[in-house]
Amino acid sequence: MERSEVIETLVSKVYEAMKRGDAGAVVSLIATGSASLVIGTDPDEWRSGAEAVKAALKAELDAMGGIDLVGGQPEGYSVGTVGWFADRPALRLPDGSRVPVRLTGVAVLEGNAWKLVQTHVSVGVPNEEVVGRELPT
Repeated sequence: MERSEVIETLVSKVYEAMKRGDAGAVVSLIATGSASLVIGTDPDEWRSGAEAVKAALKAELDAMGGIDLVGGQPEGYSVGTVGWFADRPALRLPDGSRVPVRLTGVAVLEGNAWKLVQTHVSVGVPNEEVVGRELPT
């Protein structure tokens, strides 16, 4: 396993396209096939299969006019034709406020291009709110 600038650049490309609201550019970075999976922050955001993932991303970008993820410093790694990443950007809302999020994902090499096959975005919630008590972190 080694740090991968190419994977980190892929994540940056996704951020840039999402900020512009460029659904075509975003979906061009999604892997083909039924294995694609995107899990969002809403309990109902669980999209499986490339076509469902692409349709959901287009609809969300259209509804929001763009999604601005800022301040992230993705860490990307790869082995052979598989790569993965993690980041802690903030979602900048239209009023300028920011919501810290956590983003992880997996990419695969399709031909000569890296494509996303799985992503998961979450909003951290303190353990006390989830399980009713403080836990070691």
